[in-house]
Amino acid sequence: MELEKIKKQINGLQPQVFQALDQIFCQLNLGSRYEQLSYFVNNNNKLILLGNNKIQNIKVALEIFQLNAQDELKNQFKKENKIVQKLKKLRINECFFVNDFKLVEYYLEDYQFSQNEVKSEFINLVSRLQIQYQDKKDTQSILQIASKLNLATDLKQIATEFNKVENFELIDKTYIEISKLVSLNRLEIIFYECELDFQKLSEYLAPLLILENLDIKLNSIKVFPKDLHNFISGLEGFERLKSFNLYLDELHQDQSEEDKLNFLDCLYKLKHLENLEIQLFSCQLQPENCLPFSNLFSEENKLQSLKLNLYGNQIGSQGLCSISQGIQKLQNLKKLQLTFCYGQINDEGIVTLGNSLTLCNQIKYLYLHLQQNQIGNEGFIYLGEKISNLKCLTELEIFSSVNQINSEGLTLFTKSIMKCPNLISLTFGLSYNHFSVQAIQQSLQEILVNKRLIKVSLDYSNSEEVHNDTSALKYALKKIFLNKNCVEAEVFV
Repeated sequence: MELEKIKKQINGLQPQVFQALDQIFCQLNLGSRYEQLSYFVNNNNKLILLGNNKIQNIKVALEIFQLNAQDELKNQFKKENKIVQKLKKLRINECFFVNDFKLVEYYLEDYQFSQNEVKSEFINLVSRLQIQYQDKKDTQSILQIASKLNLATDLKQIATEFNKVENFELIDKTYIEISKLVSLNRLEIIFYECELDFQKLSEYLAPLLILENLDIKLNSIKVFPKDLHNFISGLEGFERLKSFNLYLDELHQDQSEEDKLNFLDCLYKLKHLENLEIQLFSCQLQPENCLPFSNLFSEENKLQSLKLNLYGNQIGSQGLCSISQGIQKLQNLKKLQLTFCYGQINDEGIVTLGNSLTLCNQIKYLYLHLQQNQIGNEGFIYLGEKISNLKCLTELEIFSSVNQINSEGLTLFTKSIMKCPNLISLTFGLSYNHFSVQAIQQSLQEILVNKRLIKVSLDYSNSEEVHNDTSALKYALKKIFLNKNCVEAEVFV
């Protein structure tokens, strides 16, 4: 917007302020540096302009204020708008001084507004918005912002969170307006103790054809597999959808218990997925429920990142075998995160998992959370041997506390993973196993001689075989912390 048009919208500024603005705009050449510099929060002689820095292609806030302002003017600035207060906490990009005025430019590219902060006069500059319902007092602000969403021409990401909503009309009105935002590329849906109609949700999402990221988190909500299956099938037409995240903590059976995860069968239709997260937290899954995981992906999949969290589900080794059959098809995978705590998994399941990992030879980041299972030396040693074949692996995090691993397992596992040629970050969580002081010392020394490691976090604590005398560990620990190659290190024994 031209300077003259901006001036007409500014109320209460004195003539000398206009003159200073003329000088600032002229000397900084704002006409070419910025675009859409049209909306502001005005606090007497302080001015906030929101817009785009087209040179760096980021959102900016420009704060202009007089350095030599009188004390009485400074007092007027104390009661400031919430937006102005938040902008002050952002990191500064650049700061300019022109005569007695200063102009500060803030980054806004990662700044997310809430529905209580957004003013209708600058909503078209908001790129990220969070709509959150915690109690009834949020109802009015949500309705107000929902009615203005049609003005948000630059809105790309919306996060919605509804907590114990009794007014379902509020949810409908909100998503009806969101469905009109055809430029939206990321949508996060969080419901807590609310009723959810998957059919309606599909209808709301249908117009958002350029959606790239969809996150759905349902807490304490009754979900039936058939409804979920129909909903995911409806996503097939979203050809730009690259990331899909699903979190459930309740999953009810439709007909037979074996059909509990049949909704997974249609995920292979999402052919453009690059990132997938499935978190089924304590959903009472059994080994026979995991069979759909074996056919979860087609051979032509493009998946680069997979996060699978089955915490608290007793899938057993049989269930892990089914999951491993699906994982071995992911030969383009760069990032893998698996959580199977309290899963009743033994060595047989871990061996199968290890075999699958060797076929995913592009993995750079591997996260395995195997706490509270029945894993012994055989499976743990074998897993280490298979991980050592991952030539691209740079970061490994493995948590295997409260299992049946002893000193031999720790020693041989450490030797194997130290063969990974590009490993630079290692996290061990192996507390509450059966390690001797000598085995821990040997493990530390193996890690110490690896000159590539720059970050190490090790937890050998509460081992049943470690006695009060741990003096033998002191030398190895000292060398770990004096290692000049290692930038960050922490060790618990």
